[in-house]
Amino acid sequence: MRQSFYLRQRKSDGSFSVIFIDPITEKRTERATGTNDEKKATAIAQGWLANGLPDNPTANKIAKTTSFCDYLYQFWDFDSSEYFREQETMGKEPQPDHALEMQRAVKRYYRPYFKDKLLCQIDSEILQQFIVFLKLEKKLAASTVNSARNAAIKALRYAKRKRIIKYFDFDNVLRAGGKQKERGVLERKEADRLFQLEWSNPRSRMAVLIAYNTGMRLGEIRALRICDIHENFISIKHNWSRKNKMKCTKNREIREVPILPYLHKEIMAYIRQMKLFKLDSLLLPGKKPEIPFDRLKYAKIL
Repeated sequence: MRQSFYLRQRKSDGSFSVIFIDPITEKRTERATGTNDEKKATAIAQGWLANGLPDNPTANKIAKTTSFCDYLYQFWDFDSSEYFREQETMGKEPQPDHALEMQRAVKRYYRPYFKDKLLCQIDSEILQQFIVFLKLEKKLAASTVNSARNAAIKALRYAKRKRIIKYFDFDNVLRAGGKQKERGVLERKEADRLFQLEWSNPRSRMAVLIAYNTGMRLGEIRALRICDIHENFISIKHNWSRKNKMKCTKNREIREVPILPYLHKEIMAYIRQMKLFKLDSLLLPGKKPEIPFDRLKYAKIL
């Protein structure tokens, strides 16, 4: 005789879900038990089997009137989202560039797929189908799919905590897998030849040269001032972002990166070429001296 229900646990320490099977239509209905104890989950399932399934929790007004995509986009709005204000209150430093990246994922992937579907209409099965669509139909890399997945998962966790939605089985939305595509890496001889070429903009060459020799982040390089350059090291005190402008480094620590004599010589020649003689001047100024050279142009020129 076919079993009336079975339990499923997506993660070894995750809560059990119970899947009921209609003996006539074979339709499957899933409910989360809220416990990772198998005996308790079985008892809960047997109670539901005897007394009837619990109704789906009633969504609140926001979930009933806001489209899923609008909710995601508003959640990732760095300037207006309460989520980021909470992060700052807890002493964390949210990254505005990451928020913009998530908003782009909403526009690029979510809106064409979900259109005007309401937040209250989204469940784990629907979101899982979307993840499968991105991986198999759109043929996106696993890392891209998982990044897009995070745009919804983090927002939905917040919605559940704020009781905008009352139920969502996060364990049921699996991450995409697959072998990561290997990226080509320049050999040292190739990289050395690269810097011997004539670059259309000396600021771009200098930024790439510093990154190549030090491993510094682009935001840290854009925040460098003349006074941060020393004979044997570069002092890393700040990071530059589009939203927060000059701010502390990602890990909030000041550090010194040693440099070879040839790099110091290159930087000094560049400073003389660009006539950057004020100690508080940016090393890589843009059109406005107080704003660094456009971050997108580095890759374009490279």
